[in-house]
This record gives sequence, structure tokens and C-alpha cells, in this order.
Amino acid sequence: MEKSDMKKSGFYSKIKGITEYLLFLLFAAMVVIVFINVIARFAFNNSLTASEEIARICFIWLVFIGATLALEEGEHIGIDLLINLLPRIGQKLAAIVANILLLAITALASIYGFILSKNNMDWPSPATGISFGAIGIILPICFTLMFFIVLRKTVLLFKK
Repeated sequence: MEKSDMKKSGFYSKIKGITEYLLFLLFAAMVVIVFINVIARFAFNNSLTASEEIARICFIWLVFIGATLALEEGEHIGIDLLINLLPRIGQKLAAIVANILLLAITALASIYGFILSKNNMDWPSPATGISFGAIGIILPICFTLMFFIVLRKTVLLFKK
């Protein structure tokens, strides 16, 4: 499916809407938590113990979910100066090679992300007690999603 076709898809629109809403909630939570902690620190000379840790967790999840959405939307920064100088077949070949490299990187990050998350399940964070494995599970989830996004885009390149 081309980008324009995907935007017409009801399922794609719902998933994208949910993802954007989740990103909004994570960002809003992070801002509110940090703001409350700043007010508590300056007004009451006492800070909330877990606020920094919760804000960091929100930021970690925000980054990985946002990176996945940006990959799907084709919004990552790319330098295509040399690619544009190639003939059409060269551009397609370069895109396929780049996607194959991305498939390898996202597969490795998914596999080792699951291992890392599993190994950290019994390690609680100091302030909240949330397992570092539960915090880090976003890494393999998003890299697995990225793998399938790149795989779909690679298949589409072969179909063109």
C-alpha cells in the first residue's frame, strides 16, 4: 500500500490515532509530573521521590513509540543527495540495501532487547519499584514493529 492508500484505511487510521493519543498522554504526563515536582521543590522545599523516575520512564516510552510512528510515516531524517544522483534502478537498489540493513539491525535489537528485558525483570527501580524489565520492554516491542514496517516497505519496493 502506498502512503495515500494507508491513510484511507480505517484500521491504519485507528492505530495511528491511538498511537498519537498515547504519545500525547505520555508527553502530558511527563510535563505535569516535572511541573509538579518543580513547584513542590521551590514552594515546599520538598520534592516528590518518584517523579524524576516516572518522567524518565514516560520519556523512554515516548521516544521509542515516536520513533516507530516516524518510521511508518517516513519522517526520519535521511540524506539523499547522492541517492538522487543515481538512475531510478540505482535508487531502488540503494533503498533495498538500506532496508535489508535496517531489517538486520531491527531484528538484532528486538532479540537482544527481549533478552535484556527478561534479564532485568527481577531488578526493581529504586524510587518506584517498577521492574527495569517492564520499563525496557518497549525496546523489543518497538523494534519488532519497526522490523515489520521495514519488511512491508521492502516488499513494496520489490513490487514497484
